[in-house]
Order: sequence, then structure tokens, then C-alpha cells
Amino acid sequence: RVLRYVVIGMFVILTVVILLGYRRNLKTSEIIAEQKEEVESQRDKITDQHAQLEEKNREITDFNNNLEALVAERTKELEESINQIRKYQYDLAHNIRAPYVSLMGLLNLIKDERFDSKDNEKVLHELQVTGEKISQVLSDISRELNESGEDVTKEKKTTDTDAPQYSTK
Repeated sequence: RVLRYVVIGMFVILTVVILLGYRRNLKTSEIIAEQKEEVESQRDKITDQHAQLEEKNREITDFNNNLEALVAERTKELEESINQIRKYQYDLAHNIRAPYVSLMGLLNLIKDERFDSKDNEKVLHELQVTGEKISQVLSDISRELNESGEDVTKEKKTTDTDAPQYSTK
């Protein structure tokens, strides 16, 4: 009989130990399952973030490529503007030089002691014609600059009425 109680006691103890072990395994399995779900959730978030980063990287690359093209285009426009300014500078220097030299020559004639007063009318007429030529050259250059869309200055533009008027009498 004692042996029976011992066997039953052992059976009960063994059953309790197995039951406790099973419960512990069950809790451990639940914890592992929760951790697995959390890891999968974090993996999904990382995958989404990686996809977003790749998209942003593509956008930045596209933006950089577009920016490089824009810089190249603007650089070309600036170079064209500089070349146009150089051309106008050359034209201005050469188109004004001839009337200027003529004007200076006429002024030197007036200063010359041998200058005859009967030549006054002719010299004054030539001074007026030369002034009008300079005014016309400046107007032409200003018009060309305005037509090409260039903002030359906001100063008052020279007109024929701004040129000095000389009496021919």
C-alpha cells in the first residue's frame, strides 16, 4: 500500500512537474511569438523606410541632374550675353570714334589762330552734323539693346532733342 501511495505521489509530482514545465514552455512560446511578431513588424518598417530612402535618393539624383542641366543652360545664356555685350562694346567704340575724331578736329580748327571767321558757319554746321551722327549712333545702339531684351540702364535716354543745337547763321 505504501508503495502504491508512493507511486501515486510520484505520479502526482511528475504530473505537476510536467504541467509546470508545459506552462513554462507555453509562456516561453507566447513570448517568442510576440518577439517574432515585433521583429517582423520592425522588418516591415525597415523595408518601407528603405524603399522611401531609395525613392528620395532617386529624387535627389534627378534633382541634381536637372540642376546640372539648368546650370549649363544658364551658363550658356550668360556666355551669349557676354558675347553680345562685347559685340556692342566693339560697335560702340568704332561707330562713335569717327564722329568723335571729326568733332575734335573741328574744335581744334576753332582754337587755331589761323581760323578765319568766314569759316564759322561751315564749322558750326559740321559740328551740328557730327553731333547728330553721334546721337544717331547712340540711339541705334540703345534700340538694338532694347530689342534684344537687354536692360541697359534706367537713366534718361539720349534723343536728338538732347543734342546741342548750333545755329548755322
